[in-house]
Amino acid sequence: MKIILREYIYNQGKSGELVRVIRTPSQTFVAMVPIPGPGQSVALPPPTSDADLGRARQSIGVGLRALGMSEQEGQAFERAWLSELFDPTTEAARSARREPARDMSNTDAILYWLPEASAAELATLTFEPAPQAVRRAFLVRLAIAP
Repeated sequence: MKIILREYIYNQGKSGELVRVIRTPSQTFVAMVPIPGPGQSVALPPPTSDADLGRARQSIGVGLRALGMSEQEGQAFERAWLSELFDPTTEAARSARREPARDMSNTDAILYWLPEASAAELATLTFEPAPQAVRRAFLVRLAIAP
């Protein structure tokens, strides 16, 4: 199924990519396209190979740094989430450890970074005393129903 995004939350001039991920119990397929500009649409074809898997993993780190995260913060995010998002064996390993299931196998999803302004609208933060800076990174995982 080819997906066409007509309205996308434009990333305020920052580069980035939309990543489409299809996971089966034994394999992960990815397709990537550049984030469209304001008023533009983009088609995400179904991924047919794992050839871009390394590039998709790198795209997560690039997005984190574009949002102002430090190298350490980016690495912490990647350690916590890259296998959950891209590794088809994660579910089997969790089951062997008798951890609660997070069924992300047999899924079709689109990943993208929510722009900082949109994140602030969705989840307002207040601090006493005010910090010098606040940087947030929201990775959106949009599940595609079959």
